[in-house]
Amino acid sequence: EEQVQNLTITNQKLEEEKKDVVEQSLQKSVDLTTTQNRMRRIVDENRRIKEQHEALRNTTDRLQASISSLEHRNKELSDEIADKVGLATSFEQLAIENEKLVERNKKLILKNKTLVDKYDNLDYYREIQESPGSVHVHVQE
Repeated sequence: EEQVQNLTITNQKLEEEKKDVVEQSLQKSVDLTTTQNRMRRIVDENRRIKEQHEALRNTTDRLQASISSLEHRNKELSDEIADKVGLATSFEQLAIENEKLVERNKKLILKNKTLVDKYDNLDYYREIQESPGSVHVHVQE
């Protein structure tokens, strides 16, 4: 009977150990499932990060292309502005030259008017001299 009792106790201990082992096994299984779920989430998150990274890389490439295009257009506009500034300077110089020519023309017109007046006076004196009974007046030309 003692042997049966010992066996019963041993059996009970083994049952408890078995129960503990089963509980530990279940806990490890739960832990493993939790770890596997975490790993899946991490893998999914990594995949999303890679997709976002690729999208950002594509966006960066498009932005770089846009920047290059804008830089090229900026250079074209800068060249156009430089040309227009050059033209403006040329027009300014032409306006100054034109103003000088206008002043010169005014002087020439006055000189011409003076000469016309002198010529008209000469014609008047010639008519007087050529008319019958006129007194001869010597006019220097």
